[in-house]
Amino acid sequence: SGITCGSSLCNRPQVCCAQPADGGVSLSCSASCLVDPISCDGPEDCSNASQVCCGTIVVDGGTAPNCSIAAVSATCTSACTDVIPLSCNAVTTARLCHAGADCATDTANPNCCEFVTTGLTATFCVNAYAAYAATQCYP
Repeated sequence: SGITCGSSLCNRPQVCCAQPADGGVSLSCSASCLVDPISCDGPEDCSNASQVCCGTIVVDGGTAPNCSIAAVSATCTSACTDVIPLSCNAVTTARLCHAGADCATDTANPNCCEFVTTGLTATFCVNAYAAYAATQCYP
């Protein structure tokens, strides 16, 4: 249990703070963050079973897949509208997951896959087409 924060694990009530650094992010556990925190990394971190963990990555330049990251956050919400752009000047929003079962109710994006960009690893629900670009996918 806890929230994966780079190579560390943040235990409640800590959250993971993502500070933009050299086009990527520096991650650290803290009681609070100056900017939007990463308060979940999958649905198990949400107190309400009907909630999902929705992550947001703001990128502001570079060339895919090495986009410059401006901000990262994640929070539990009742819904998460997946927006996965192909450019490096956009906002990515996706449901975070650890296993295929975490994506079962997202019929458009039923695959839980890991992606790596600019030193940041994120695992989220994607469609079959996007799964081909993943580092790995989880059953």
